[in-house]
Formats: sequence, C-alpha cells, structure tokens
Amino acid sequence: SGLLLQKVDDEEDKRVHQPPGIKLSSETMQFAEEHINSFLGVPAHRRQFVQKKCLQHNTKAISETPYGETLFKKKNVGFHVPRKDQCWCHNFKQLSKAKKLGGLETHNLQLKRKDSANKEKKDDAQKATKKRPDRHITLIYLNDFYDYKSLKVDVVVNTNKAESGDVLNWKEVKWLRFKKATPNLMLYKTDFWDTDFQIIRTTERRGRIEVAVDKGTCPKAYHGFIPLDKNKYDDIMSMCDSKPSLIESTYHDFYKSLPHKGEQDDDSDDQTLAAVRASLLKRKRKKNN
Repeated sequence: SGLLLQKVDDEEDKRVHQPPGIKLSSETMQFAEEHINSFLGVPAHRRQFVQKKCLQHNTKAISETPYGETLFKKKNVGFHVPRKDQCWCHNFKQLSKAKKLGGLETHNLQLKRKDSANKEKKDDAQKATKKRPDRHITLIYLNDFYDYKSLKVDVVVNTNKAESGDVLNWKEVKWLRFKKATPNLMLYKTDFWDTDFQIIRTTERRGRIEVAVDKGTCPKAYHGFIPLDKNKYDDIMSMCDSKPSLIESTYHDFYKSLPHKGEQDDDSDDQTLAAVRASLLKRKRKKNN
C-alpha cells in the first residue's frame, strides 16, 4: 500500500513564487543607488554606508551586504588607499557653496604652499645634478668650544618681539637665519614665499635698551679632556686590537692616550639606581617633615 498525493487544481499553491521576507523594496534599493551616484569621482579615504542618510530621510536602513552589492556589482565602484593624503582638497570639494566661500582663503593658502613646496623640490633636484665644489675640512680644537648658556641668560633677552611690532609665534616659523656679521639679529619667515625676513633684535630689552655684548666674557666650554667611561674606553681599545684593526694604526696612540675612568670611578647601573633611590627618599622625608 502507498500514499497517493494529488494536487487540487482549485487551490493556489503558495509554496513557490513568493519573495523572501528580508528582500528590500525597489524604492529602498533605488535610494541606495541615488546615494552612490552622489559620490564625487575621487578616491575616498574610508568606507561609508548609507544608514545615517536613511535615518535623515526616514527610510529603512540598508545593511552592508545589499549596499555593497549595489556599490560593487551595479556601479563598479572600488575602494583603495590613495598614494598621498587628499583630505583637505577632498573635503573642500564636498562643501556647499556657502561653506566653500568661507574656507576659500585657507584653501588658496594651502594650494600656494603646495606650489611653493613643489618649486623648492624642483630647484633642489636641479642643484643636485650640478657638480659640487670640493670639500674643505676645518679642524676644531678643544679651545674652540664655548659655553653659551650664560649668553642666553644675560644677553639674549628678546626672542619674540620683532622690529615691526609683530609677536613671533614659534609654531608658525618656517625659516630662521643668523648672520655672523650681525650676531644680535635673528631673522625669520612664517612663509617661504615672503619677500623679506622679519627681524628680532635679541639684545634689545623693553624700552629700546640694547644689552652690551662683551665677546671676551664667554667662557670656554671645556678646560680639559672629558674622561671616558671605562666600558667605552675598553670598546675603543678592542677595536684597536682587533685583527684586522677596525681603527687605523695611525690613530692608535691618540685613542690610547685619552683620559678614562678606572674601575673604581665607573658608575654602574646599580650604583646610579641606588643614588636616584636615595635622592627620592631624601625628598620624601623632607616633604613629610
């Protein structure tokens, strides 16, 4: 015996030809296409979906999958990382006309800086192709080093007030220049294309009073060779004694004669850490008392 199934012709079969329950309406997909068509034809920096746009227009939000199918299959749109940063120009092009007028000055300044940088790059490339002059080596001895800290405190009293009355903002400085003939003048530019340098008289106090500069009062930076740490000296000696020698034999006597600390003077990491710990404890006790 068996079971016989028979189709009843007068009843409609509802098992086929039914759209899936999660299928989006044609109006919703059309809205997604219109949003994609509104994209500018420039590379985007990050993937953005239409959920926010749907909420603004009181339309059912579209998930990533159908949105991606519309974006990639129908519109042939792709995403990639741009070779250079395009944030400023890309964002400016998407602004409304009113906002573009408000940011036009900043945008033009950005383009001017770009053109100036490209020009400098081109000039540097041309200079690199020219034959460079022969190099001259100037020997500097121990007595040629000076300690300029005292000059900074006693002589350099003005570092931000220009002759024109402008106050220097160090974050805006693009170019600094110092001349040997005028050591008391600091020249600066806030843009590379500025024709003239702004001038700051570093020795001028308030009230146009110049500080007298006595070049003979600048002390020497060193009064003798600074002793090397023992570990550093041993490393140099090992390079001299290596086979083949890493340092030419002509200079061996010089390096061997350098003053250096002995083992009893060598500050190890443990000794340094102990000294720091003792100093901190001393400060803590003083604060508590």
